[in-house]
Amino acid sequence: MEHGFTPKHDEEGWKILQPDHETGEPHLVDVSIFAITQAKRFDCIEVVKGDDGYIAVLKKPAEEAIEGEHPTLSDNLSQLSSKPRLTALARTGLMDSPPEEDFDRLTKLASTVLKCPISLTTLVTADRQFFKSQHGLSGEYAEKRGSPLADSICKFVAANGKELIVTDACKHLLVKDMPMVGKLNLQAYAGYPLWSSDKQALGAFSVIDHKPRYWSKAELLLLMEIAGMANLCIEAAEMRIKLAEAHLERQKV
Repeated sequence: MEHGFTPKHDEEGWKILQPDHETGEPHLVDVSIFAITQAKRFDCIEVVKGDDGYIAVLKKPAEEAIEGEHPTLSDNLSQLSSKPRLTALARTGLMDSPPEEDFDRLTKLASTVLKCPISLTTLVTADRQFFKSQHGLSGEYAEKRGSPLADSICKFVAANGKELIVTDACKHLLVKDMPMVGKLNLQAYAGYPLWSSDKQALGAFSVIDHKPRYWSKAELLLLMEIAGMANLCIEAAEMRIKLAEAHLERQKV
């Protein structure tokens, strides 16, 4: 038994392995049956039968229950090639543009407050993804600031216009076989759409963890709010383009 984690039931009642306060040596101590029954009542443990008796194990939220609160995304990527979406993306002037402090602050903020090693502001075309901002990347992805579409998980967010929440990439049908999972040691992913002012999904604001992770509602709400701030930066970029075009038109007159 692991220390303090798996109460075990035998003919003398429930026991748990704990280190002795003086020697540090593990020994079995009694566990209150009240504690066990109360834990069962509040649905935080389950009692299962093992080879040598019954044990009480801590329950984890089911992956389906966590992800079931969010849409199941399609692998149909046809929307990525739609003319209105590509026109809206081009209108931002952000593709292949240099890093900007406003975007970089947000990716750094997301990694810091959500304790994720990697965060990305990703724009997706019909055949590739471009990292307008990134925090925590290294190697080829960081150097090229993007990748072919085959390596993009954010493409599903852009194609569906909905969030993608992955608790364990190795078990997620949509992403488990993707090259990026292995290349980045991507075990958990959460991404929300980035929008143009005319509501075309341009990409995703996302965070990545190197271990499976059960995202809390509070964490996802915070991520959604930061993605909303990135959307404001995109709208500001669109406005700069419009103002520049209007200035050129005035000069022609």
